[in-house]
Amino acid sequence: MNSPCTRQSRAAAQQGGIGMRMCILAATLLMLGLALVWILGKFQEDQKRDHRKAVAIAEYGLQNAMMQLSENPNWEGNVRTEYDGGWYTAHVSRRQHNDSLVLTVTTEGHSGRVASKKSYVVAIPRP
Repeated sequence: MNSPCTRQSRAAAQQGGIGMRMCILAATLLMLGLALVWILGKFQEDQKRDHRKAVAIAEYGLQNAMMQLSENPNWEGNVRTEYDGGWYTAHVSRRQHNDSLVLTVTTEGHSGRVASKKSYVVAIPRP
C-alpha cells in the first residue's frame, strides 16, 4: 500500500517535471523565434542586394541601348543579354507626336528574383 509520503513525493516529482517541460518549451520557442528573425533578416539583405544589382543592370542596359541607337537608328532592341551575374532586355518603340518622332527605350534588369525597369524617352523633331 502507498503511504501518504510516497504520494506526496510523486506529486512533487510530477510538478517538477512540468516545470522542466515548460522551461524546455520556452527555450525551444525562443530558439525558433531567433532562427526566424535571422532567416528573415538574411532574406531581406538578399532582396536589397538583388534590387541594387537589378537597378544597375537595367541602367547598364539603357546606356548600351542608347549606344546601339546612336550607331543604328533602326535598332529595335534585344531579347536577353547576360551581364554581371544577371541579365537585361531592351526594347525600342517609336511613335509620331505632332511633328516629332518619339523614341521610348525601355530596359528591364534582372538579378535573382528581382527585376527593375528603366525608360528613356527622346523626342526628335522632324525637319
